[in-house]
Amino acid sequence: MKKEKIAIVFGLTALLATTLSSCGGKGKGKLVYDRYPEITDASTDSWLQVDPDDGQVDIKWWVDSTSWDFYHLQELILKRTGVNVKFDHATKDDGTELSTMIAGTMTDVITITDAATRTQLAKEGYAYAIDRLAQRYAPSLLPRISKEQLNFYKESDGHSYGLANNFYNDSDIDEYVESGNQILPNYAILVRKDMLEAYLSHKKSENASFNPDSEATTQEGFIEMAKWVKETYNLDSSNPTVCLTDFPKKASNGSVSSAISALIEYFNVPKENSSGDLLYEYTTPEFKEVIKFVNSLYEERLFSTGNFSWGTSEIITHIKNGRPFAVIGAVQNYSTGFAGYSAMGYNKETKQFSDDHEYVPIVITNSKHQAPLLGDYSGRGLRVSMITKDAKREDRIIKVFDYLMSEQGQRECYYGETEGEYYHFKIRPGEKRKIQVDGKEVERTYQYGQIEWTDKAKELLGRPNSQGWYGAGIKQISLLQNPMYVNLTSVNEAEMDTYQFYVRYNQKCALLPYTYSKLGFKYNVDSENQSTVNKMADIQAKMEEILIKNIPTMILKPSSQLDSLFNSTVNELKNAGLDEWLAYQNAGFKDNKQQMGITYAFPLNDPNYKAPEIKLKGDYETYKKDIPTYISISE
Repeated sequence: MKKEKIAIVFGLTALLATTLSSCGGKGKGKLVYDRYPEITDASTDSWLQVDPDDGQVDIKWWVDSTSWDFYHLQELILKRTGVNVKFDHATKDDGTELSTMIAGTMTDVITITDAATRTQLAKEGYAYAIDRLAQRYAPSLLPRISKEQLNFYKESDGHSYGLANNFYNDSDIDEYVESGNQILPNYAILVRKDMLEAYLSHKKSENASFNPDSEATTQEGFIEMAKWVKETYNLDSSNPTVCLTDFPKKASNGSVSSAISALIEYFNVPKENSSGDLLYEYTTPEFKEVIKFVNSLYEERLFSTGNFSWGTSEIITHIKNGRPFAVIGAVQNYSTGFAGYSAMGYNKETKQFSDDHEYVPIVITNSKHQAPLLGDYSGRGLRVSMITKDAKREDRIIKVFDYLMSEQGQRECYYGETEGEYYHFKIRPGEKRKIQVDGKEVERTYQYGQIEWTDKAKELLGRPNSQGWYGAGIKQISLLQNPMYVNLTSVNEAEMDTYQFYVRYNQKCALLPYTYSKLGFKYNVDSENQSTVNKMADIQAKMEEILIKNIPTMILKPSSQLDSLFNSTVNELKNAGLDEWLAYQNAGFKDNKQQMGITYAFPLNDPNYKAPEIKLKGDYETYKKDIPTYISISE
């Protein structure tokens, strides 16, 4: 029997399992796939083959996000497909709304993040198989779904019951890399440039042979630098010297803190051992080193206990006012703050940033002084959209999916409805060009083409706020968005059409030499036995609760107690079921590597890995891009 696989992230499994059980564990009988006339022409887009006598269809589409903004997608989808979508989103993040829907009547489409829930809904007959619907009603959709996405979301019956946004297709990554580009890292350590330069000048004045690349990149070197900044600039506890981002009350996608996750990567905490088996990074000696470092930051009073309770808005306010010397974590989540601070120091005439209004990335290393290994953005999807058992017109909805997955749909969501109004093709999809990559001429096939904004679009994008372009229906985010589409089509080869996105790119590109693909760690696990799935989800939840509780405790206690606290935390994790959970995960991890054709997912284990040179400021000059002239520097 072929085993069923689900993605690694668990969430509302226990809640949904109870709900499904109380409903008898079944959907509304066997789903029917031939209620409407079949379409056999795969050479023509399915949404163009709708019977003219089949009028407008109204559907409801619910998303498990409390903050999703749908902009003008409803109007665009209606115009192209004749389907009027009423979007709605969760008002709470506890899963109760989805549970209520499952127990009663579901909306036509749901978009969810929890993998185990998705699999259970598919298994119990609460959702249609996407590939089966496409085969009958939208055959043009099938070649638009990459082989790796179909395999990643395939259930034990061989069918896929959802389509994901933010799924990185291998062919898109290959095209991007082969054209001389690289996907940005997920995490970064940023510091104020003026304070950094002042410190380096101070050290040079003391010792002309001072080497920042070897001395300031150590943990001790960073602490010394942060202490000097605090004393020199007279920073008190209300003005954090170091800002650690995101200490949530519950884990998100397995992360208990983005700041801790960032340091895990900077310090090369392994998730795989030298034999190729999966490790739980929070139990390794290298992770204890992360905690020891943050503990040292606290003992030197470089951050306060209040940092643990700061929300996104508080962190953005600190950054916008330039208060922290350093910010550690998923810095893209606070890009409005960085853009606001940076804009105050931008000279429009010289097109230069002022050093006293810019945050720049730096490199710090583990105790072995190894070059960091920072995971890039690439992943296997965030939210998955499913057509439910209660859908009124599954034949028309699958055509909406087809449109949104198509090159036309991706283009019209982002660049606008009409060619010539807000955009024009510089290179048509499928065309080839000779380009220079690392000094060599290569031929590139532009799968999606290359697109430029028109002057009309640039005028909107150049305004100091987003009302102009969103009102015009450009730069919209689809629920089936291909995250590489804009990077591949933009003349800038990166999403940097507004000042905020330019600053985001600018702050991370210097770290690209230290960045690698983490797709080896984006794996599925066996879900043939639902009770096992539920048990593993419970174990993971318990372990994350332990970490969320114990990590701040270890950081705030005297360093002399760290070894004891760390060991007791590891014991708690083991008592919660760590070994059983890790064995379960390891099977999926190793299967994923086998499918990818790789022996190791962690580069340090690869005998062919060559570490890049350690530079405090990374390599900005190689990867920098000029800021588009039409962008307004006033966000």
